[in-house]
Amino acid sequence: MNFVFFSGDHHSIGVDNEGRVHSWGSSGVGQLGLDDGTQQATTPQEVRGFGGMRIGWILAGGCQSIAITSDEDHVMFKWVGGMEEDKGSIKLGGCHSCGMDHHHPTSILFHHHQR
Repeated sequence: MNFVFFSGDHHSIGVDNEGRVHSWGSSGVGQLGLDDGTQQATTPQEVRGFGGMRIGWILAGGCQSIAITSDEDHVMFKWVGGMEEDKGSIKLGGCHSCGMDHHHPTSILFHHHQR
């Protein structure tokens, strides 16, 4: 099985060739996305909660993780802090960034503005 992976401050996430996301490392603030109370994973654990959608891209930074589906809709999911919903931007910084905290993948809805 092949992995493409990114690392945050204390965790890593990977996507395999089947479009499944895995995480490992420390989950002091829920950054593994496992939503089961796991505090430490020394081997990759599958992250669930994408509604059966295949993931094509991932990104990790600080204590946040992002996954984007490979379908034509490119649905974006994130877990733990760092989303400034009012600005439609994503901050991948330190573990104490502002925003909503989710310890499981949560889809992000962006509003399209017309000029």
